[in-house]
Amino acid sequence: MKEKLEAQVIKGKGRGKKIGFPTINLDIRKENLPQKGVYITKCWYNNISYKGVSSISDNPTFADKHFSIELHLFDFNKQIPIEEKIQVKFLHKLRNQKKFANINDLTNQIKKDIEKAKKYFTKQIQ
Repeated sequence: MKEKLEAQVIKGKGRGKKIGFPTINLDIRKENLPQKGVYITKCWYNNISYKGVSSISDNPTFADKHFSIELHLFDFNKQIPIEEKIQVKFLHKLRNQKKFANINDLTNQIKKDIEKAKKYFTKQIQ
């Protein structure tokens, strides 16, 4: 999988930050995306690359059916202005979208996803 997209940053609902995993939300209305799920991704902002995990889903745990793409980048603590553009490359699908029973189960799975992604990057030639 080597799908890549460029999209504008949009304001999200702030849920990722509240549960300890801040995310960058993208405007995906006009983009061709891979299937719903969680992916290992590489992103570029201001010509600097960042590693992370991305979720393409309609947020079934929150039952709001709001389709979104959210990026959690490792070692990234900047605020990207709304409408800035970011490039994302989907490297590997970790899992399908899943509805979790509660936020605690979701955060535990996110931790596992991040751990798997970091192992993936240590095995890859950069």
